[in-house]
Amino acid sequence: MITLQKIVCVFLIGTGGGISYGFIKQKVTPMVTPFSFTRVQQYSTLLKEPQLLNSFDNETLAYYAFVPSEPKGALVFYHGGGIWSNGIYQHMAQELSDVYHIAVYLFDIRGHGNSHGARGDAPTTTHVWRDIDVALDFVKKTHKIPLFLGGHSSGAGLVLNYAAHADNSNIAGYLFLSPFLGARVSANRVHADSSAQFVKKVNLWALILHDISGGRWFNNRPAVFFNYPAAFKKQDQHVLEYYTCAMAAATTPHDAQKNFAALKKPFGLLIGSEDEQFLPQETIAYKDYATQIKERSIAEIMPGETHLSAVIAAPRFIEKAINFILLRQNSSF
Repeated sequence: MITLQKIVCVFLIGTGGGISYGFIKQKVTPMVTPFSFTRVQQYSTLLKEPQLLNSFDNETLAYYAFVPSEPKGALVFYHGGGIWSNGIYQHMAQELSDVYHIAVYLFDIRGHGNSHGARGDAPTTTHVWRDIDVALDFVKKTHKIPLFLGGHSSGAGLVLNYAAHADNSNIAGYLFLSPFLGARVSANRVHADSSAQFVKKVNLWALILHDISGGRWFNNRPAVFFNYPAAFKKQDQHVLEYYTCAMAAATTPHDAQKNFAALKKPFGLLIGSEDEQFLPQETIAYKDYATQIKERSIAEIMPGETHLSAVIAAPRFIEKAINFILLRQNSSF
């Protein structure tokens, strides 16, 4: 029985975090440092104009292609929640292409960035996952090379959810960068200072009723309202104000332990040692739940990197993870 002594924990984690909720006890720990954009400000310049692709329901998805002349692998990658494939992701993709000869396709989730659709919303959670099918099919038809699927923060949570619900026969492996793993995990760093949280208001009952109805109720009800700094929102018109229940559910793993245990394709699990949102050791420990493929997967902590700077530092670690996976599949860069 749930009692008043239990803590209702509803929070956003990560740069675009991801939300989850549950009746759990959560230990509050101080942040390592205040969350800041200062280390990545120099990477705000956009490098590519969006290209457009129609999804299964004719909604328009925006993507940004960074393709070397002779790519050795391809990566479809999703941004953190509440933002889009902005400068930091584009600089990451550019280095992966130029230095490591990996073709990168950054996709704006529907309702984000230059993708069409109601902002922060989707008709249903399944629509978001089916968009990933479309993205993967498009890239697979374009390149006859090993294909990987990855994401950052709640974009990684989205990929982890997708992997539990989709046919992954086209995928060589996954990449989880600073992943949001849901509320019911020990990997979350809960901020002692509430002003450091990235949610200013939550429609808790809409989220709960959406969940217990199997997504039939309140799909499109605004549920999680972001707390991004005013200056950040002023400089970037694509920063979202909120997520609806459907979008929140799409990007939030409800049981990351089970999701990892069910993975059938190997993965790279990466996080910065100074991540302000997640505890690094507890995060990479999730590799051990993937009993089917843990020997063919890799988990690594990136020294000195924060939640956002990890994106800029990621290319050499991503290349290492991809090569690690392919070597164990009798294929290599």
